[in-house]
Amino acid sequence: MGQGTAGQTQAYGTFGLSVPGTNTISGIEVHVEAKSTDPAGCKVAVELSKDNGTTWTSSNKMIDLTGSDPASPWPLVGGSGDLWGGTWTAADFADGRLLVRLRAFDPEATNDSLNNLTTACNNTATVSVDALNVTVYSSTARVKTRLNVNDPISGTPLTPQNIWGATFTSGGLRENGDRFDPMYLGNGAGGAKGDPNPDYDPNGVDYTVELSNGAMNGQVRLFDPMFCATGDNGHGGSFGAGDHWTDHSPSQVMAPVAVTYRLYNMNGTPLDTSDDGAPIATLHYDPGTKTMGDFSGDFGTPANSTDANRQDCSTNPAHNQWVQLASGLAQGMYRLNVNSTVDAGNASVGAENLYSVWVGSTGGQARVYGAGRMVAYANMDAATSTFYLAQIEAVHAGKTMVISIFDPGESSGDAFLRVLSPDGNAYNYQTFNWASDDGRSGTGVTQIQTSVGGAAQFNNHLVTITIPLPSTYGNGGLTPAGETEPGWWKIEYQMNAANDTTTWGVNINGNPVHLIVP
Repeated sequence: MGQGTAGQTQAYGTFGLSVPGTNTISGIEVHVEAKSTDPAGCKVAVELSKDNGTTWTSSNKMIDLTGSDPASPWPLVGGSGDLWGGTWTAADFADGRLLVRLRAFDPEATNDSLNNLTTACNNTATVSVDALNVTVYSSTARVKTRLNVNDPISGTPLTPQNIWGATFTSGGLRENGDRFDPMYLGNGAGGAKGDPNPDYDPNGVDYTVELSNGAMNGQVRLFDPMFCATGDNGHGGSFGAGDHWTDHSPSQVMAPVAVTYRLYNMNGTPLDTSDDGAPIATLHYDPGTKTMGDFSGDFGTPANSTDANRQDCSTNPAHNQWVQLASGLAQGMYRLNVNSTVDAGNASVGAENLYSVWVGSTGGQARVYGAGRMVAYANMDAATSTFYLAQIEAVHAGKTMVISIFDPGESSGDAFLRVLSPDGNAYNYQTFNWASDDGRSGTGVTQIQTSVGGAAQFNNHLVTITIPLPSTYGNGGLTPAGETEPGWWKIEYQMNAANDTTTWGVNINGNPVHLIVP
């Protein structure tokens, strides 16, 4: 390309670069193939101009030279994250604007520097530049938008509840909020991280699908049923549905995650699963050796972004979309089992898979609810979230309602939990008593503070709330304005940047009741 003596400068342009105008510039890299006849070796300083030589970068970027052409790859300055001390736009790289200037000088001269080249490299030496390569690193500007979950029939966005159904792999830790699925205890409960979880249940989570009052052609659909990891949303949670890897004993690993959904006919015995027989519908998601992540750019950068076995699942039809599990169901009751513990590989990885469940029918009534217990994941910015908990009919007047909450209300700031009762056809804060399995308790309160300045108060602990229902419960109605069915109690969470997994259970004097699916 060129040849010159020490102290001389040469500028080069017309690189033919084409950078999309909306891209964000993250770095510039310059490779130089050059040599010097000076046996001691000269250096070449590299500078950039984005205004055709009016101004130049002042960063001291230099390349060592030898007496022979360098081997490939050639020496470089800059990099994918180096902006050379300035800011750049796509237009700065157009021909007629971008110049690269090279200066040769002698490192043996005491008064040589990048901007003060007064001494020749060597009176008899020359510097030969054979090739020059400029690489611009940029990325498309992506605007992260709210993930709307649309009604699978009408296509209109459903009202956000700020929680998802959740299930952990067997290799996870109980302290992350799923009380039954992980095999390991985790910290915060008086044991070692890798101790066995005394509550471990390999049978997964069950939901009841109820088709009644003449319902026909029943359907069950699942939203985002597969595990497809998304990126950190900035407050400890993840974008979109929020699939993510968690702690594992002894350490966190990125690995494939499988999950299985099975639907059983309960044959008229909802409290006895022994006669359910074989599943009538199954969805099994097994990624084999691939660690699945959404690399579309719309949902952040997944934690496995550098994994050689990573696979982009952003366009998979089971990611961020409804998938039909079953259709044509007759009137009756069905058990939906969600399980990420039975797949052998899941014992070696801690991960949480998030999803939603939808049921519908032609005529009649279709609904789905947790079969006595369920796991829910709250993923929201600073907000007060209110969501359905359990349906308590008037027939239970005079009995005691018992709510079990495992590992509730972790947040990056203060967080409070309250219970809303529908008694009297209006929602009001319910007074209750509570006790934690670590000995703490409260009586006659209307809220529990579950996080103080970001410090979780009940990590890996079970909190039990008891509410005596009055003998007059339901006399004034149980259907507040806006509700279509009577008796639905709600939980109100006031949180700051929450990403909290909690295991819920509700009983009436020992009998499980309906928990609504998020």
